[in-house]
Amino acid sequence: MPVIERVSNKPYRWRIGVAKLADVANKEKMMPRDFITADGFHITAQVPRLHLAAHPGRGAAAFKNGLPDYVKLKNAPVPKKLPAFEV
Repeated sequence: MPVIERVSNKPYRWRIGVAKLADVANKEKMMPRDFITADGFHITAQVPRLHLAAHPGRGAAAFKNGLPDYVKLKNAPVPKKLPAFEV
């Protein structure tokens, strides 16, 4: 089964590897204990570093009045290019 293997963090590099399906199917991969603070309610500084290495350049979403400000589509029709036909 193909899997993504992290090669390095700086610069972020990965490669496609192979894993036996029996080794990964129906398995739960737990977050390492050192990624969770002692009180169990937060993540440590190590987690954002690992995440940001895999997702560089992603900015925060724009907000307006406390809600995400999404793009509004015009939904304008386009002229037909194909001739009419009957089925």
